[in-house]
Amino acid sequence: ADKYGVHYHFIFVESNGAQLQEVADLFSKLEIKPSIDTVYPFEGVNSALDKVANGRSRGKTVLSFKK
Repeated sequence: ADKYGVHYHFIFVESNGAQLQEVADLFSKLEIKPSIDTVYPFEGVNSALDKVANGRSRGKTVLSFKK
Protein backbone atom coordinates (compact mmCIF):
# COMPACT_ATOMS: atom_id res chain seq x y z
CA ALA A 1 0.00 0.00 0.00
CA ASP A 2 2.80 2.43 0.85
CA LYS A 3 4.41 1.83 -2.54
CA TYR A 4 1.25 3.14 -4.25
CA GLY A 5 0.46 5.84 -1.69
CA VAL A 6 -2.77 4.22 -0.51
CA HIS A 7 -3.97 3.19 2.92
CA TYR A 8 -6.16 0.36 4.07
CA HIS A 9 -8.00 -0.55 7.25
CA PHE A 10 -10.02 -3.54 8.32
CA ILE A 11 -13.53 -3.16 9.68
CA PHE A 12 -15.13 -6.14 11.38
CA VAL A 13 -18.88 -6.11 11.96
CA GLU A 14 -21.58 -8.52 12.98
CA SER A 15 -24.48 -9.07 10.64
CA ASN A 16 -26.92 -6.71 12.31
CA GLY A 17 -28.67 -3.80 10.68
CA ALA A 18 -27.40 -1.09 13.03
CA GLN A 19 -23.72 -1.97 12.55
CA LEU A 20 -24.08 -2.40 8.80
CA GLN A 21 -25.77 1.00 8.54
CA GLU A 22 -22.99 2.57 10.62
CA VAL A 23 -20.39 1.15 8.23
CA ALA A 24 -22.36 2.32 5.18
CA ASP A 25 -22.59 5.83 6.68
CA LEU A 26 -18.85 5.81 7.39
CA PHE A 27 -18.06 4.80 3.81
CA SER A 28 -20.26 7.62 2.49
CA LYS A 29 -18.98 10.27 4.89
CA LEU A 30 -15.30 9.51 4.29
CA GLU A 31 -15.82 8.74 0.60
CA ILE A 32 -14.17 5.35 1.05
CA LYS A 33 -14.14 3.30 -2.13
CA PRO A 34 -13.83 -0.45 -1.61
CA SER A 35 -11.64 -2.43 -4.00
CA ILE A 36 -14.11 -4.45 -6.09
CA ASP A 37 -12.63 -7.16 -8.29
CA THR A 38 -15.69 -8.64 -9.99
CA VAL A 39 -19.48 -8.30 -9.77
CA TYR A 40 -21.41 -11.48 -10.55
CA PRO A 41 -25.16 -11.84 -11.04
CA PHE A 42 -26.68 -14.12 -8.41
CA GLU A 43 -26.89 -16.87 -11.02
CA GLY A 44 -23.08 -16.82 -11.17
CA VAL A 45 -22.67 -17.63 -7.48
CA ASN A 46 -20.71 -20.82 -8.23
CA SER A 47 -18.18 -18.93 -10.37
CA ALA A 48 -17.85 -16.27 -7.67
CA LEU A 49 -17.26 -18.86 -4.95
CA ASP A 50 -14.71 -20.64 -7.13
CA LYS A 51 -12.80 -17.41 -7.71
CA VAL A 52 -12.67 -16.59 -3.99
CA ALA A 53 -11.86 -20.17 -2.91
CA ASN A 54 -8.91 -20.37 -5.30
CA GLY A 55 -7.40 -17.04 -4.23
CA ARG A 56 -7.74 -15.32 -7.59
CA SER A 57 -9.58 -12.26 -6.29
CA ARG A 58 -7.73 -8.92 -6.15
CA GLY A 59 -10.49 -7.15 -4.25
CA LYS A 60 -14.01 -7.90 -3.17
CA THR A 61 -16.06 -10.37 -5.16
CA VAL A 62 -19.65 -9.13 -5.21
CA LEU A 63 -22.94 -10.90 -5.88
CA SER A 64 -25.66 -8.71 -7.39
CA PHE A 65 -29.26 -9.32 -6.36
CA LYS A 66 -31.83 -7.66 -8.61
CA LYS A 67 -35.57 -7.66 -8.06
